[in-house]
Amino acid sequence: MITTEKSEAISMLSDIYKDAYGHRPRTVYNYDAMSIADINAEIDDVHAISMENMKREELHALKSEVAFKELVQDTIGYGANDEKTALKWLFDGHLGDNEVDSFEIDGFLYHYGIMYTDYGKKIQPMIFAIYSN
Repeated sequence: MITTEKSEAISMLSDIYKDAYGHRPRTVYNYDAMSIADINAEIDDVHAISMENMKREELHALKSEVAFKELVQDTIGYGANDEKTALKWLFDGHLGDNEVDSFEIDGFLYHYGIMYTDYGKKIQPMIFAIYSN
């Protein structure tokens, strides 16, 4: 029998599992055979995996931001006069024959791994403004 306390623990495990693995554990666990203590132990294990994933994602974003800033500086060195021109050149190369819209800009930022970084959030409106004129 599943009690309210066990149901809440199962729900929490499902949420944390999704954070860690990107999908819910539909067929991973036999909840009927698990005690609340078992579920709580699994929550702790999966939470640790989720935290490790978060650390890796933050490190990747930091490295991506540094690499993209270096690319912008290199592009300036190749003849772009400033950051704005460098961003335009880089975005033009990414854009191809597509129309400029927020989805393309987000895709550009995502491609370089900087969409959710402070720098990515800073340059997103800059890129949009370049093409709005």
